[in-house]
Amino acid sequence: MISFSGLFFSFRGRINRSLFWVGLLAIIGAGFTGYHLFKFVFTKVTAQYPIDPVLKSQITDGLPIVASLLALLAAWTLIVKRLHDRGKSAWLLVLFAAMAVASASWLGLLPIDWLPKPDLPEVALRAIGIVGGLGVAWLMVEILLIPSRPGANRYGPDPLL
Repeated sequence: MISFSGLFFSFRGRINRSLFWVGLLAIIGAGFTGYHLFKFVFTKVTAQYPIDPVLKSQITDGLPIVASLLALLAAWTLIVKRLHDRGKSAWLLVLFAAMAVASASWLGLLPIDWLPKPDLPEVALRAIGIVGGLGVAWLMVEILLIPSRPGANRYGPDPLL
């Protein structure tokens, strides 16, 4: 049996689709509940004990960013373990994430100014965007729909056994 910290914060091992879905729903549920609980408690506390507006802004802006980064780390951990379950390297996730961010930036979907836009015709940029989108779609199919590879592989024993 896999531990909580092993499921969400260790890149080693394999998980099957059902445990992936349980983990993903847990991340979404914890994020939703945590955000609304924080908002409710923080509003009540700051109404009774006023604090400096700058500090209030730093807390209300900074805490959700930290929580989002933790959720992203946990989600990436689940995805890596699903890739391991399929016998694939975690570097695929890095490759497709980089392709998705670059494609979205070049197409103007993400406001990333520091990522240089290649000196290519618009049609080439759109083709790169389509390839990036297809890559992400393939990764989603690989993670969400295709069952485990039976038996042990280099990433660990079969999670269904």
